[in-house]
Amino acid sequence: VVTAEPGALRGRGVVEREDGKLVATMCGVVEQVNKLLYVRPLKHRYAGSIGDVVVGRIVEVQAERWAVEIGTAMLAYLYIGAINLPGNVQRRRTSEDILRMREFFVENDIISAEVQKVHESGELALQTRSARYGKLQNGVLVSLPSVYVR
Repeated sequence: VVTAEPGALRGRGVVEREDGKLVATMCGVVEQVNKLLYVRPLKHRYAGSIGDVVVGRIVEVQAERWAVEIGTAMLAYLYIGAINLPGNVQRRRTSEDILRMREFFVENDIISAEVQKVHESGELALQTRSARYGKLQNGVLVSLPSVYVR
């Protein structure tokens, strides 16, 4: 039982029983915003939102894109048109750039990127068009459960 208090609004992970009490439907931490009660699950996968900065590992070089593991249910994709070319050259990507994709990123590279688009299927499109993003070097990648992230 989350609460028996009248006037409380139920959010994600909370249902109302016949006797009027609000009950959690999942294991997690009960959060309250004004009168809204919801349950933040202890374990869940990252879903991704536009503008989020993510750290991921390149798992595959494909035709015109890289497949990136960022902890979501599906792989995210970084397209050749969504990266900065060396020297910050601003031009259309050519077939020569596609042939040289492994010069930019290869499998097991760790990158920082921004979520550019979230498709209806849940697939994420990433971009590294800023100097803030790109290949990360000289560090350690630490993975932790999402319950520790606010």
